[in-house]
Amino acid sequence: MSITQAEDKKGYLFVQSLVGRAKLAQAISVFALDRGMHTEQQLESIQHLMSGAIQFKTERQKTLLSVQGITDAQTRTWVEYKHTNKAI
Repeated sequence: MSITQAEDKKGYLFVQSLVGRAKLAQAISVFALDRGMHTEQQLESIQHLMSGAIQFKTERQKTLLSVQGITDAQTRTWVEYKHTNKAI
């Protein structure tokens, strides 16, 4: 939400600061971004800061995910998955 309230450059610098602090602490971070709330340009800029991304989408009745930039991923294409309240 902080990103949408600020100018693009200020939002980007805010996220860059958070990511930098997490990397310095050698921590694993997870950031959730919603399409529709952010522009494609914002999403691409923020994703560029990350080590990798897992993207989710729904097409027709299928739920799909794509793993990008995270090592040892078997595929970079969209893969159908099923989920419950306890697991993916």
